[in-house]
Amino acid sequence: MDTSVSLIDNSMILNSPVIVASGTFGYDGYGRGYESFSPLSNVGAIIPKTFTYYPREGNEEPRWYPISFRQGVQDGETILLNSVGLTNPGIHKGIDYLNSIKPDIPTKLFASISGDTVEQFAEMAHEVSKSGSDALELNLSCPNTETGSMFSHDAALVTSVVTAVVAEYKLPVIVKLSPNVPNIVEIAEAAVNAGAKILTVCNTMPAMKIDIHTRKPVLGNVMGGLSGISLKPISIALIHQIKSNIDIPIIGVGGVFGPEDIIEYLMVGASAVQVGSANLISPQAPIKLQEDLTTFMAENNIPNIKAIKRFSEVD
Repeated sequence: MDTSVSLIDNSMILNSPVIVASGTFGYDGYGRGYESFSPLSNVGAIIPKTFTYYPREGNEEPRWYPISFRQGVQDGETILLNSVGLTNPGIHKGIDYLNSIKPDIPTKLFASISGDTVEQFAEMAHEVSKSGSDALELNLSCPNTETGSMFSHDAALVTSVVTAVVAEYKLPVIVKLSPNVPNIVEIAEAAVNAGAKILTVCNTMPAMKIDIHTRKPVLGNVMGGLSGISLKPISIALIHQIKSNIDIPIIGVGGVFGPEDIIEYLMVGASAVQVGSANLISPQAPIKLQEDLTTFMAENNIPNIKAIKRFSEVD
C-alpha cells in the first residue's frame, strides 16, 4: 500500500500522512525528549515543541486533565485538557536543539514558533532558516502584546505575521489556525493570500473543568485547551468550511487515535493529520497508527492515499 502524500504540488512528499504534532515530541512539558530508538522513518514528519523568542517555564501545575492521559482514555474519559504554557528554552537554544536532532531524524522535520509581536515572528523565522528544517509552522494562538488581540483571531494580524515570516523563511510556511473564531474562512484566506502554503486545522479549543469535590478548577492555570476525541468533530467541520472555499493543503488535528480517524480527515479534504494526544498516551502511537493505516488500506482495497476522495467528490 502506498501511503505517501504530496502536500505542495509534488514539491513536498511525505512517506505517510501521519505527522507528530508540536508539543508532543520533546520539550513536552515534562522533558521526555527525543527517543532515538523510535523508527521515525515510518511517519511523515516530526514537529518539535513550539519555540518562543524568550524561554518559558510554562503554566502552574496541574497542566493536564486527566493527570494521566493514558489512564483517562482507558477509563473512558473524553475530556482531555492541557495547559502547558509553551514550555521551551527559547529560540536560540531551540535552534541548537533542532540542529542536534536533524541528522538523526529519518523523515521531514518541521519547526514551530510563536511570538508576541510581528517582529518577533520575523526574527525567529530568520533564525529557523538556519536550522535545516523542511517547513515552518506558525502557532498564532497567542496574544499580540502590542494590541492585546489574538493573532489567530484577527485577519489583519495574520496577514502581517505571515508576510513578515515568508520574507525571512523561504521554505513552506504552515499556519496553525484557532477553532474559536467567527469566520474561519476569512482567517484562512488571510494566511493563504499572505503566502502560507499549508494550513493546520486546528489548535486546541479553550475549555475549563471544575472538580466539584475540591471546588477548584482541575488545571493550575484555570483554563486550558481541549484536545483529543472531543476536538475532532470541530476540526472536521472547520476543514470542510475551508476546503469548500479555498484550494489549500490542510493538515487535520484532533482526536486521531486510529486509522478510521485518519480516513475521516482525508475524506473531509485534509492531506495529512497530526497526532498529539495519542502521542502523549504512548510515544509509539504515530508509528502504530502508520502500521494500522497500512493494514486498513489493504483490508479495504485502498491502493494509495489518492484513492481516498473527499466526500463531496464521491458519486
